[in-house]
Amino acid sequence: MAANPINEGDLIMEVIKISNMTGKLKGFRAISTNTLTNEFCVDMFNRDDKDLICTECYSAKNLQGVRKNCVSSRQHNSEILSGGIIPPHMLPTLLDAFIRISADGELINLTHLENIHNIALHNPHCVLGIWTKRKDLINKFYRTRTKPANMILIFSNARIDKPMHTVPKHFDRTFNTVRKNNFKELQNCTGQKCIDCMACYLPSSGVTQIVEAVK
Repeated sequence: MAANPINEGDLIMEVIKISNMTGKLKGFRAISTNTLTNEFCVDMFNRDDKDLICTECYSAKNLQGVRKNCVSSRQHNSEILSGGIIPPHMLPTLLDAFIRISADGELINLTHLENIHNIALHNPHCVLGIWTKRKDLINKFYRTRTKPANMILIFSNARIDKPMHTVPKHFDRTFNTVRKNNFKELQNCTGQKCIDCMACYLPSSGVTQIVEAVK
């Protein structure tokens, strides 16, 4: 299923670059990749469909604008995580209780997913919150594997104003976007910082449907 292990001679000094988040995500760190070179992201961003949240992608816009300086670190992660299986002794040891996967970017391929899976197994003390639209990769990978207990999988619904009421197989929650005057009774992710809420990250939160108003 997976690619061959990465040759250590090909590794750059720092295997995975972990970024400190700001704004709504202040207080968290994240392992992100490059939205601008992810074929799935590029295709979704360029579609002519105003009801597709990807066409308003904050990550793509920021990496082309105010956060151009982050592109090289995101691309570094894209290449390392999707290019081969990271040897066990080279996996990062995370000094975090919670970490976000892909504040920028999206799962690239099954190799990327296997590396994240292995990082979770390597860090059982840390909860990995993963937002992804790649249900195809998740279903294929976890058809024959058990999802780590410390991995929270959140299906990121691509459709605006179409909040999901059921959670797809293998996932723990859904993340939905709505226009600010719609579905007000469902909006539970608006006007607060993640660190003050934690509904997405806590395995025992009991929340299965996250709904945020489009900014």
